[in-house]
Amino acid sequence: MFQQACEQARKYTCPYVGLRRKHDGTVFSTLGAFMVINGDGWAITAKHVFEEIRRAQNSIAGADGIDQAIAQLSAQKGGNAKHRNREIRKLEGQKRDSLSNHAEIWAAGANWQADKPHATEIRLHPVADLAAFKIEPFVPTSEQAYPVFRSEPITPGLSVCRIGFPWHSVEAEFADNSFDVKSGFPAPLFALDGMISRFAVVEQPDGSKATYIQTSTPGLRGQSGGPVFDVNAQLCGLQSSTTHLDLGFNPTYQVQGKTVVERQFLNVGQAVHVDEISGFLTSHGIAFESA
Repeated sequence: MFQQACEQARKYTCPYVGLRRKHDGTVFSTLGAFMVINGDGWAITAKHVFEEIRRAQNSIAGADGIDQAIAQLSAQKGGNAKHRNREIRKLEGQKRDSLSNHAEIWAAGANWQADKPHATEIRLHPVADLAAFKIEPFVPTSEQAYPVFRSEPITPGLSVCRIGFPWHSVEAEFADNSFDVKSGFPAPLFALDGMISRFAVVEQPDGSKATYIQTSTPGLRGQSGGPVFDVNAQLCGLQSSTTHLDLGFNPTYQVQGKTVVERQFLNVGQAVHVDEISGFLTSHGIAFESA
């Protein structure tokens, strides 16, 4: 049912990869998705992607403070040396777990591997898990397409699909002060269908609100920032998170003679409503196509 729609969405859905290295030498990556929405290279993704980048930057900056704290403790004389050494070891452990390097891969455009595009002109929605930004440089691929925003009302029961890059990893090494990607591209897309179940409104203390759609199937890690679309490939939302609704069932089972109670949940996907996206883009003068 969604075969043609997935083929269309594939042409504008791209992987985001965050490359990270800890002070202990461990290299790992995070994976998400983003959508290129026009020929000028404007794109949208989940705001929490940029929040994760900020946490990486803060972790690197925080290592300097750890070094200073260790130096101050090491320079102290007298007092409780055992306690001081314990605090130093604790700080050294914190530094090993902190980040020493980070890099981002925005895999969009025909020449992304050579051009290494980056995100500029970042606009963050004040409430919704939504960000708009510009990919620079951006050279469209030969089959490049852009999402068409659904203008018909979205109602419960509407069949939708989401795509992204779950259950996949990008492997890299760090040498000569840079990351060297060894495997992981091209990143395979994973499709998951469902239906619109209901709507959710998130409200801040100041009264500002944002509308989400909830779907009968969960969003998966690696799909954040990717599209939720109907059978005609029209964009209905941007995948944000998965929320866990308590079913109120508490079945029990036996483990080594002990009774264990297990709460049951329904995992539902949560996506920023297309109307929320279009209003945000319009307020920033960013062009998009509407059905």
